Amino acid sequence: MRRSGGSTTHFVSLQSSIDSLGGTLVLRTGSGPDVIRQLVSDTGASAVFWNRRYGLAREADALLKEELRESGLTCESFAGNLLFEPWTVRTGEGNPFKVFTPFWRAALAGEPPRAPLPPPTGLQSAAGIASENLDDWDLLPTSPDWSPGLHEMWTPGEAGAHQRLEDFVHNTLKLYHRRDEPGPVTTSRLSPHLRFGEISPYQIWAEVDRTLPADAEKNKAKFLSEVGWREFSYNILFHFPELQSKNFRPEFDQFPWGDAEPQLLKAWQKGTDRCAPGGCRHA
Repeated sequence: MRRSGGSTTHFVSLQSSIDSLGGTLVLRTGSGPDVIRQLVSDTGASAVFWNRRYGLAREADALLKEELRESGLTCESFAGNLLFEPWTVRTGEGNPFKVFTPFWRAALAGEPPRAPLPPPTGLQSAAGIASENLDDWDLLPTSPDWSPGLHEMWTPGEAGAHQRLEDFVHNTLKLYHRRDEPGPVTTSRLSPHLRFGEISPYQIWAEVDRTLPADAEKNKAKFLSEVGWREFSYNILFHFPELQSKNFRPEFDQFPWGDAEPQLLKAWQKGTDRCAPGGCRHA
């Protein structure tokens, strides 16, 4: 299934990892359910497994799971993308939380996140399964190539993700209390790795919890609470999917916006103080 705007180097790294275990990465374009149905047919699979998704895609996944089971296949989904699934953290009245602090307090009061599972030691892929060519997907930016800065800051792939986590835990986390300062690099920079599934929140949680240097101990709870904000965001969108297009608080639906002059909009877009008739002046 093709990911719009995905990284070629991400797929290359994934292919290399799967190859080293004796497997094969199959690339196909199309809607997720249609691709899975075709792969089941092509491989003669008797079972299908995946990690659960929690946005609007969850409904499509649930329908596909029901369909596959009705056709006689074993089909199971698992918790792999969140530490606390949205239906597991509730208020005392059984309602979803709308505010982070009580949500996180309730999450931490329950069962701690499970230990990460060990990686597989080998894979076996069905032979002769058709795959699209990664080069044909034309994922790399060319006109213009805006990626050089990303190459310097991000090494896609599982190995790059774990190297980034190790560096953060042992060298950067002790400075995490300075994360709001614009100068020093004090954040984890793990977001793209989480986004592309190159590392799991369980691995991050376990690594921070067990190998934290003494001089970083005071920043541990704060960093893990920032991981918790990711959990909270998924929780909110799961219970209130209309937030993708509506305000959480209805009173903001009619928020009075000023009729800004065009030059003021241009100033905001360019990050300047104001745009006079003769040009924009930097703040």
